[in-house]
Amino acid sequence: MRRCPSCGRHFSVELTSKKVLSVEDDTERVMHDIIVRAPRGQVLGPIVTYEDVPIERESIEIGYECRHCHHQWKETIIKIQKGWR
Repeated sequence: MRRCPSCGRHFSVELTSKKVLSVEDDTERVMHDIIVRAPRGQVLGPIVTYEDVPIERESIEIGYECRHCHHQWKETIIKIQKGWR
């Protein structure tokens, strides 16, 4: 729920624009712990493995306007999606 930063009113904010600024493809290193057990169930120790996971980082600029005082502002958000390939 958004409120106007100028007048502080709820339910009077209107979306005016939405623009994709950039899209970046990258990889992120993820750590996995695997616990190794002996045949009788004793824990022998963890094995640490790493995996490169593809990610997509998207920057979006969103514009808003208050219907009450007509104040306009923009916010930039970053959406990260893992394993998109």
